Amino acid sequence: MLITCPNAYEMLSGLRALGVDAAIIGRAGGEGVRFSDGEVIAPPDADELYKVFE
Repeated sequence: MLITCPNAYEMLSGLRALGVDAAIIGRAGGEGVRFSDGEVIAPPDADELYKVFE
């Protein structure tokens, strides 16, 4: 499951307190989407269903 939120560390702490194994794997913001090590994640190409509704 992927979850986005404004405070990843608070979310991580809450999930772990509930016994849910969780990790921060990336971030999104003014600099685009990146993995937690700073590597840029390229935007995905549109899938076939999206192209039908364009």
